[in-house]
Amino acid sequence: MVLAVALCLLLVPFPAESLWSREAFNAGHTILFAVLAFVIFYQVKEKRHFSNVFMVYFVTFLLGMLFGALVELLQSFVHREASLNDYYRDGFGLIAGLCLVAVYDLKEIRYRKPAVVLLMMTSAGFILLGMSSLVQLSWHYLERRDAFPVLMDFDSGWSTSFVRDNRGSYTGINIIELEPDWAGYHSLRMDVFSAGEETILLTLRVHDDKHNQDFTDRFNVKLLIRPGLNQIKIPLDDIANGPVHRQLDLENIAGIGLFTLKKDEYDKLDIGRISLE
Repeated sequence: MVLAVALCLLLVPFPAESLWSREAFNAGHTILFAVLAFVIFYQVKEKRHFSNVFMVYFVTFLLGMLFGALVELLQSFVHREASLNDYYRDGFGLIAGLCLVAVYDLKEIRYRKPAVVLLMMTSAGFILLGMSSLVQLSWHYLERRDAFPVLMDFDSGWSTSFVRDNRGSYTGINIIELEPDWAGYHSLRMDVFSAGEETILLTLRVHDDKHNQDFTDRFNVKLLIRPGLNQIKIPLDDIANGPVHRQLDLENIAGIGLFTLKKDEYDKLDIGRISLE
């Protein structure tokens, strides 16, 4: 019954509305498999009488990992993405759970107190390991908030969580989950250094959370990037008036895109700090 519930939780499409909620759901693999370690362990112990108790731990871990592999395999059939990182989190959760099982199950061993401390610390360590990406992302959210009105600083580690490479027809980057409220500022500033010898055409797009993915429903501008340092400043009034049929909502900005038509051109560019003034 517990395995069936776990399978449903892991296979039901999750409507992740943000990076954080998506990462929190992924980190839940660790907690869920820690719980499953208890269930599988006592099922194995009850139905299979091994002479060596450590075989019960080994079989539990093996069955748990097989269950995790099955989940990742089935996810591709239910519009969920199979992930090796999630499989690692499953293993971390199983080890953490088995350490907690051992705290109770090995209660008759000598030197129990040091063993309990070691097992508890090991369990906590593996849970933290399985949730490390969530902890890092949470820290990056805090750093991004403290940096505002700087929207993106490519020299800071926190920026990596909010940038996605675009290597399709248009080569560049998408900056996601920006600090959304630009009201009260008058311009968007961006420094771009070009190592090329000729002028490069760089497209900048800005969209809000109401964007319908249509070209005319966002702000678009083509920037002429000359060799050397280019200091670009765009009035926010121009950005607000970007969509054809409405005003861009400057209190709910959702993303920025920067791209060129040629990969070799974009590779010559170094995008600097992007900020509001």
